Amino acid sequence: MNYPELLSERERPSSISLNLLEAFAAIALIGIAAHGYPADGEAKSLYATLSSMQLFASLSPEVMQRMLEKLQDILRHQGFVPLFKAAQACLPSDLYQTALVLTNHLIVSGEGHGNCL
Repeated sequence: MNYPELLSERERPSSISLNLLEAFAAIALIGIAAHGYPADGEAKSLYATLSSMQLFASLSPEVMQRMLEKLQDILRHQGFVPLFKAAQACLPSDLYQTALVLTNHLIVSGEGHGNCL
């Protein structure tokens, strides 16, 4: 994505509605989707990481998968800026910070970017 595309995305109104869990997962998804969408290994790593968190313990594997697919569809069709803004607006400060730490962990550990590191 080039700079003019990013600016035009910022100007579009967002109609994205996320719940707390979707918003948290969206932050991590955006962080690992370096080339605009997550590769299969990146998505699997995100799924495994979120599944192991107490915050997501109430979600069945099917619900978790549908949630991640919804977020990937939003990312694919509307871009990362609207998704990020919707997620950021939904999360309380402490969960936003936790989502950023998790995303950093995925990236630094290589789980979020396969062989890109």
